[in-house]
Amino acid sequence: MSALKPLSPADVSRRLAKGKITLVDVRERREYASEHIAGALSMPLSDLRSGRKQIADGQPVVFHCKSGMRTQMHCDDLAAKVTGKAYVLEGGLRGWKQAGLPVEYGHVAGLGLRPLFLVGAAAMVTLGLITLLTRAG
Repeated sequence: MSALKPLSPADVSRRLAKGKITLVDVRERREYASEHIAGALSMPLSDLRSGRKQIADGQPVVFHCKSGMRTQMHCDDLAAKVTGKAYVLEGGLRGWKQAGLPVEYGHVAGLGLRPLFLVGAAAMVTLGLITLLTRAG
């Protein structure tokens, strides 16, 4: 039996909105940077297991990863990091999104928005050229 009790995305959303839980995203920093649940703390599993990151006491903790598999595989280690109640978000981030709940999107470190800007600029230049050539011909 898992040391982490499952909570549905809807239940986690309600508790998070009321400030009744601490939501911990155990995915690696790059994954968190690309998309995450608003209010979730980024504490990569590698940091938690090594002791580099600590979870503050005070309220129940809900752990999540992308699908729930990574969290379940390390549930005993994660539960041991919490002095109170510990839970797992059913279905992870994927389950959260399937429930129609919002996520925040960022950019992957090192890439920023520059590549997207360049693609957009190139598309605008191309459209301008097509428009000019169409009118000229």
